[in-house]
Amino acid sequence: MKNKKNPACQAKAELMQEIESLQQALETAHSNFENVCDPDLIDSYIYEINALSFRYKYLLRQVQSIQTNAEFTPQIRDLHQPRYQSSH
Repeated sequence: MKNKKNPACQAKAELMQEIESLQQALETAHSNFENVCDPDLIDSYIYEINALSFRYKYLLRQVQSIQTNAEFTPQIRDLHQPRYQSSH
């Protein structure tokens, strides 16, 4: 008989995977931003970084909203924080 995962634990695990993927996308966007000179590309990466940052914050709120175990909290706090903040 297979053990079924707790739906809340499974949802947290899926969100954490998505957050890790998003962290990689943020790092790529930051790297691209730092290596362009064209004003249009600079603007493009600023918008991309801001969009990814908002999605990142949303996913963190989702993880916290389904959190049922206090031991999970340090993992959330240890996650990468975006380097650039929107000034808009």
